[in-house]
Amino acid sequence: MGGKLVIAFPGTGFTTRETLFQECFSAFQSKGYQVVQLDFSMIPFKEIETIPEAVEAANRQVVLQLKNIRLEEYDDVVFLSKSLGTVCAGWLEGQRGCHPRQLYLTPIRETLAYIRQDSRVIALVLGDKDRLMSVEELEEFCAPRGLRMVTFAGVGHSLKDDKDPARTQSIAAQVAALC
Repeated sequence: MGGKLVIAFPGTGFTTRETLFQECFSAFQSKGYQVVQLDFSMIPFKEIETIPEAVEAANRQVVLQLKNIRLEEYDDVVFLSKSLGTVCAGWLEGQRGCHPRQLYLTPIRETLAYIRQDSRVIALVLGDKDRLMSVEELEEFCAPRGLRMVTFAGVGHSLKDDKDPARTQSIAAQVAALC
């Protein structure tokens, strides 16, 4: 046994090549973590009509892509997830019966059902202009559970400021500091 592992769960259109993920990878790798990047690019999300169908398709890929990784062999496992990937990360925690630390970037409503009392949540990160979940809704979930919530003003679901690339970089650096 030994070692540290980060598994990155992308969103439907937000791949692990995005600056936000790359900044987080750098932070984790500087602390000795191995990084596994899941890839959902083969899933035709635009043809899928419902979130449950999209989650089912993504979860199939999660199982397939992680079939040779034995989480129990690592001393520390972190699931770093974004959007739809947050649902998959929560689901996998229950499926594998493991207790990774979870960093949820822009969780969607369906994610909340997978966060258990014994889940080890680093933080839930949200832009205050997110169209899929409001800050108030996430606060109502986090506050009674004592979960850390980090919000960024003026940005939506992508956690990007389209008019200010330097601010987008700053947000990515602040999220990476959570790693």
